[in-house]
Amino acid sequence: MIGILDKNLVKEDQIVKEGTPLLQIIRTSPKLNMENARLALEPTKEKSLGDLRV
Repeated sequence: MIGILDKNLVKEDQIVKEGTPLLQIIRTSPKLNMENARLALEPTKEKSLGDLRV
């Protein structure tokens, strides 16, 4: 799983039962990947439109 650690839900040396959540992760990767793809596409799109105007 890809994401950013948001919270540790247990303390060091804390005894936990099986199935107890240990941490909370913010899953921002899909949103960031989509934004990065959009930003990478912009210069290509502008160049293509510029080529059509010539």
